[in-house]
Amino acid sequence: MTKKEQLLEAASRVIVQQGLDQLTLDAVALEAGVSKGGLLYHFPSKDALIEGMNRKALSFMNQTIHEEIEKLADDDPYRFTKAFAEATLVSLEDPKELNMNLALLAAAANQNTLISLWQQQYAEWQQFLIEESRQTHLALTLRFACDGLWFSYMFALAPPDADEARQVIEGILHMMEVEA
Repeated sequence: MTKKEQLLEAASRVIVQQGLDQLTLDAVALEAGVSKGGLLYHFPSKDALIEGMNRKALSFMNQTIHEEIEKLADDDPYRFTKAFAEATLVSLEDPKELNMNLALLAAAANQNTLISLWQQQYAEWQQFLIEESRQTHLALTLRFACDGLWFSYMFALAPPDADEARQVIEGILHMMEVEA
């Protein structure tokens, strides 16, 4: 793991353990066991650190989507949709990645310009889902179910267990295939 990745994970631990309002460069440096100067070398400001968290979270999701696409048959009409759904489940099972998704909250709380990273990515994902399914209502149902799972896990809002989460996603995918 690179030093940058260690610093990003330290930042997510600060948010999880101490709260978003305690996310400071000093707190992250202390959590990572580096000097503030060492942190500033990689992230010259708190905004740069939060942007790095956002880029890492989005990169993980996109990488996982592509890995899941590779597992599916080339002629599967729902390759992206199934990969997106599976990538959501994968991210929920990895506490480090779920914690990194707190970057979304940090972005929203600190800078509207950072939230645009998420807005752009969500627009792209949603477009792929709708184009592939040709059933806007079911594509959006799947997307909102995935969002709801992320948020219920992030905030510990009575999240379903892994089997229940999978059943929700598989149920929507089944509806999409039946209505095709």
